[in-house]
Order: sequence, then structure tokens, then C-alpha cells
Amino acid sequence: MSHSLRNEIIKRLEQRDNVFLDKSNEEVINTIFHELDVYQTELEAQNEELRIKEEILNELNEEYQALFNNAPIPYLLLDEKLVIKRFNIVADGYFYLSGFNKRSKSFISFLAKDSMQKFFSWIEKKSYNEETLDLDLLSGKNIVRFRLRANEHLVKENYIMLSLVDIQKETEQQVIIQMQSKVAAMGEMIGNIAHQWRQPLSIITTHASNLLLSYDIHKSVSKAKLVDCANSIIKQALYLSQTIDDFRNFFKSDINNKSVFNIKDSILKTNKLIQDTMQNNFIKVIMDLDDIEVLQNEAKLIHAFLNICNNTKDAMILNEINSAHRFLFITLKKINNNAVISFKDSAGGIEPDILYKVFDPYFTTKHQSVGTGIGLYMTNQIITKHFEGTIKVRNSQYEYNNIKLSGAEFIITLPLNYQK
Repeated sequence: MSHSLRNEIIKRLEQRDNVFLDKSNEEVINTIFHELDVYQTELEAQNEELRIKEEILNELNEEYQALFNNAPIPYLLLDEKLVIKRFNIVADGYFYLSGFNKRSKSFISFLAKDSMQKFFSWIEKKSYNEETLDLDLLSGKNIVRFRLRANEHLVKENYIMLSLVDIQKETEQQVIIQMQSKVAAMGEMIGNIAHQWRQPLSIITTHASNLLLSYDIHKSVSKAKLVDCANSIIKQALYLSQTIDDFRNFFKSDINNKSVFNIKDSILKTNKLIQDTMQNNFIKVIMDLDDIEVLQNEAKLIHAFLNICNNTKDAMILNEINSAHRFLFITLKKINNNAVISFKDSAGGIEPDILYKVFDPYFTTKHQSVGTGIGLYMTNQIITKHFEGTIKVRNSQYEYNNIKLSGAEFIITLPLNYQK
């Protein structure tokens, strides 16, 4: 009975008692029976209302149970000790929970060794209110990567509801794409090595030929000429060796190692790796760089830069840009505790209807024999996933040395997480 109804009954009873003082017993009895009939009718109406609400709640509960049990992804209800209190059919399929003793259904027992610290931190800091967590869990004899999302239970305090999305195939696809990207990068590097080696090899061949020709004609070679040719050959050989070291250092870098480095130096290293390729394609690289240090993995950033530069080179060739109008402008500035890097080319820009697709995997505007469509995708992954930054692309029209130019501009923003 509601509080307001109880007060109303008490009020009426008090009024009735005052009336009884002035009425005969028969009138009193009739009045009591009438009021009892009224109260009974009110109670029956309220009981019917409660019954209907109970039926609705039961129906909703059955619907919830059906949705929970038959959801296409695993759901787990964990108590404050991370014991699994409830699970749905898909969760049972992954973790075989129905075969466990109730006391042994601890979610911790399904955490892969490398996942425990990440999960405990996520739970203790209640990071699940703001972000998902990618985690490796034990599924039978296999390890499966899931993306976890959690919500606090609406009724039971300190209980959380976990939803898990199997991203193992997505993870495997990422590995494949990374391997393809590395192979593509190696292909580009081999091309760059060929460009950088062409001139030194030509010089070495010329000196060797001159020595042989002099000997054939004169049956001897002067000491001065021999020393001069030998020194030149040694110089070019050292250059070839240094080139190999530069490329080897790029490929052998530990991609998981973080250290403090200057982004300006990374851009200069990138330019050194591609300078001959750019020169052979008449592309002038113009740089305006500040000194900015960051704590991250330099090899990954150079990889991202190389992909953008190679994309510029390919676009210049594909769009048959006038060799006198081929420019790549690279700027590096510090803005609001962010490193902002811009790569702006003069290759004519990107069609507006496909501009938003350039970071999609396997999307390319190049001929199939030239482009794989994973370079810019990997650049986007490196910047957003590993550096927690952003990368945007836009078309830009501008003027340089009284020449009107147009092209694509890639703008990378990296948060600076290192202070001296």
C-alpha cells in the first residue's frame, strides 16, 4: 500500500469516528460496510495494476535473458572478486564455463600471462568507462585476442558486465598487412639503392676502364694515375658501403624499442634514403625544420615518412608533372606541445571523391603493377596506433617562386611526451 493511500485511509477513519458519535448503530454499520467496499475495490485495482506491471517485468526479463543468452558475442557478469557469475552461450563456447565448478569460474584464470597487468590496471583505474581494451585470453588450448568493453552493473554494486569481441582475425590481418608493407618498403629501398649506386658504380667502372686502356696502349700505368684511380675507387666503394649501412640500420632497427630522438634528424635520415630517387625524378625537396625531441620508436616514424615521400614520387610520375614544377615541402613545427609535420607536394592533388579513402587498406590510385595500397594505410596505423597522433590529408593550392602549384598535403600531429 502506498504512503499517500495509507494517509488517506487514516484521514477517512478519523472523519468516520467523528460521524459515528452522531449516528445510530445501523447507520454506523452501513457506513463501515460502504467504506470497506470502497477500500476493497481500490485494493483490487491496485493489485491488478501490480499484476500487470509484474507481467511486463517478467516479459522484459525473459526478453533480456533471451538477448543475453543468444547475443552473437560473449558476455560475462563478474563480481567484485572477478568471479564469473553469469555467462551467455557464446561465452560458454569460447571458455567452456558450464563444465567448471562455480568456485573456479574466476576470470583471472582465462587471462594470458602477458595480459594480467593490463587487465588489472584497466579495472582498478576504471579505465573501462572511457576506453576498450585489447587482450589475449585463453580459449581451451588456444590464445585468442579479444576487445573488451565493460559497464558497471545497474543493480549489483561492484559488479561489471564484460562484452568481448573476437578480433583474432583482425589481428592476423594486421600482421599480414605489416608483412606486406615491409616487403613493399624493401622493394622501394632496393630501388633507392639502385639509384644511389648507379653513379658510384659508373665512376668505378670508368676508372677501371681507363687503367686497362692505358695499359693496353702504353703497356704501363703511371704511379700518379694509378694512385688517383685507386683513391677514387676506394672513395666510391666507401660511399657504397655507407649506403648499405644506412639501409641496413633502417631495416634492423628494433621496432619495439623506444628512445629519445630528434624528429628533425628522422626527417633528414628519410631524405638521405630517398635523395637519389628524388633527384633522378627531378623532385626538389625543400625543408623547414625545428629541433623537436620525442620519446618513441624512430624506425617506425621513418617508415611512415618514407611511405609519404614514395607516394609523392609516384604521384609526380603518374600525373606527368612538369619536371620544373616538382616540389616536396616538408615542415616541422612545435604547436601547443605537439609536433606538427607537413608534407606538401605539387603532384596535382587527390580526387575529392576518393580523398577520404587514401588511408584504407589496399586502396590505391596507381596501376596494379606499381601500387599495393598499403603504404599510406600503414602510415596511418603507425601515427594513430603507435604514436597516438593524428594524420590528415587535404588538397592545397599555393604559389612558390611565382609558380602556381597544387597538390596533396599530409599533416601529422604528434603529442610530445618527452620533456628535458
